Amino acid sequence: MTLANFAQAEAKARATLVRNVHYQIELDLVDHNATEFNSRVTITFAAKDGGSTWVDLIAPKVNRIELNGEVISNSTFNGFRIELENLKPENQLTVDATCAYSTTGEGLHRFVDPVDNERYLYSQFETADARRAYACFDQPDIKASFAFSMKAPKHWVVVSNTQCEPSDESEYKLWRFPKTEVMSTYITGIVAGNYHQTFDKYQGKFGTYPLRVLCRQSLKDYLDAPFMFETVKHGFAVFERDFNVGYPFGKYDQIFVPEFNAGAMENAGCVTFRDDYIWRGKVTSFEHHWLSNVVLHELAHMWFGNYVTMEWWNDLWLNESFAEWAAYHAQQEQPGFTDAWVNFLTTRKSWG
Repeated sequence: MTLANFAQAEAKARATLVRNVHYQIELDLVDHNATEFNSRVTITFAAKDGGSTWVDLIAPKVNRIELNGEVISNSTFNGFRIELENLKPENQLTVDATCAYSTTGEGLHRFVDPVDNERYLYSQFETADARRAYACFDQPDIKASFAFSMKAPKHWVVVSNTQCEPSDESEYKLWRFPKTEVMSTYITGIVAGNYHQTFDKYQGKFGTYPLRVLCRQSLKDYLDAPFMFETVKHGFAVFERDFNVGYPFGKYDQIFVPEFNAGAMENAGCVTFRDDYIWRGKVTSFEHHWLSNVVLHELAHMWFGNYVTMEWWNDLWLNESFAEWAAYHAQQEQPGFTDAWVNFLTTRKSWG
C-alpha cells in the first residue's frame, strides 16, 4: 500500500472522530497558461477533544498550514496527507497549497483545444481525487457543505454544484458560489473555460430547475442540446413520480468535456460527459440509445449516490446497479426507446 492510499479501517476511525464539516475553498484559475494553481481551503469541523487525525492533500507544495490560530510546520505534510494533532471540540484548519493540473483525468484536468488554443478545465474526483484540488477529508461518509470561490479569466464560464453570477474585477471575474447541500467530496464539481452554453428549464411537481448544456466552442455546431434537454426532462418526470422525492440540488448542468477517461460523472448538479458523445455525422440508433441511457443513469445518481451515498467504496456496485436499473426503467417510457430492456439484455446483461 502506497502512502497515497488509506484503508477502510482508517477511514472508519476518522469518520467517528470528525463531524459537522464545512469547506470554504478558494481557487485561483486566472493564469490559464500555468500548469499549477493556488488552492486555499478553510475547513471548520467538530472533533473529539485531544484527538488526532489527518486531512488529505496531493499537491506539489504546501505554502502554509494553520490549525486553530496556530501555524503548524509544513513538515506535517508528506505529499499525501497533513497530520493533525491535539484537536479541539470545534476546529478551524486553513491550508494554502500549490496544486497541479492533471492531464490524466484525475483531479482538476486541463486541456488545450488545438482548434482555437482555448483552455478547458474540469474535475474528476471519484474515487478519492478531490484531494488533488483542495485539502479535505476525502472519503464518501464524511459529508460536508462546500462554498467555492474561483478567480478565472474574464471570458470564461465557471460551473460548480450551485449557481451564481460572477463579479467583474479589474483583471478577472470572481465566481462566489452559494453553499452547497451536504454531500461527499467526490461529487463536488469544478468546470471552467470558454464553454458554449445553451439554456432551458424543467418544471415539475417539486419545483422549477434551470438546465444547461455546455461544450467547448469548437464543437458547438455539432451539439444536439435539444436531445439532452428532452432526455433529462423525461427522466426528471419519471423519477419524481416514482421516487416521490424532489430533486435535491437546485439546478442541473450537463457539460461535455474533452479527454474524459470514463463515460460520464454524476457530480451533484454538475454532470460531466465525454465529448465523444457529440457526434459530427450520422450515427446509429444504438448510439442514440446509449447516450439517452447515460443521461438517465447520471440523473438517477442525484437521488441514489448523491442524496443517499454508500458508506465506503465496496458498496459502489449498489450505487451503480441502482442507477443502471433506474436508467432503463425511465428509458423504456421515452418515445423512441421502448425497446430499452431488450438493449439491456443484449448489452449489459450479456456483458455481466
